[in-house]
Amino acid sequence: MEYDEAVIEFLSQKENLRLAMEVAERLEEVRRRLELRLWRTCHKLLADRLAGSEWADTWRAAIDSDEELTRNEYGVGLEPRGASDDVPRVFPYLTRYHYGSLNFYLRVPRPDAKETTDVQAANLLGLEEALKQEGFRSTKKDLAWKSIRTYDSLNSFLLDLSERVDELALEAVEFLWATFEGSVALFDRANAALRSLK
Repeated sequence: MEYDEAVIEFLSQKENLRLAMEVAERLEEVRRRLELRLWRTCHKLLADRLAGSEWADTWRAAIDSDEELTRNEYGVGLEPRGASDDVPRVFPYLTRYHYGSLNFYLRVPRPDAKETTDVQAANLLGLEEALKQEGFRSTKKDLAWKSIRTYDSLNSFLLDLSERVDELALEAVEFLWATFEGSVALFDRANAALRSLK
C-alpha cells in the first residue's frame, strides 16, 4: 500500500477520524502563526539593522498588516520615510508567492506612476539595470525580483519555518540589507525623481 493511501486509510478509521478533523480545522491557524512569526522576526531584525545605520533618518522598516501578511506579495521591507501612498516610490521588499510551489523572494515593486518624465524613467532604469547586474529579474509588476528560496509546496515552506524560522529570517534580512546597501543611492535618486510627480 502506498504512503498516501495508508495515511488516508489510517485517518478514516473511526478512532482516528475525530482527531484528523480537529487537526484539519486548526491547520490554517498553524500556518498563519508560522508565517506571522517569520514576518515579525524579519521586521524586528530589519528595524534593528536600520536603527544602527546612516539611513535611520531617511528610511524605515515597514510591515504589512497581520491580515495581509499571509497572502501573496505582502511582507516586510524598507520604505523611504515620509512616503505616502499617493506618491509613487521604489523600495526593497521581502515577500512570498505561492502558486503550486512557493517562492520566498526579494522584490522591488514597480512604482504606480501613470506617466513618467525622462529623468524619472532614467533613474528607474538605472536602478533596474544595476539590480539586473546582481542577478535580479524584472517583470511588468516588479522593477526587480530575486528568489531567496524556492519550495516545492506550501507544506515544505511551513516545515522549514517550524524548524528554523529565525535562521530563515536572518538570511532574508541579510540579503535585503546587502541589496539595499549596495543600491541605496540609486533608490534615493529614483525616489527623489518620483517625488517630483506630486
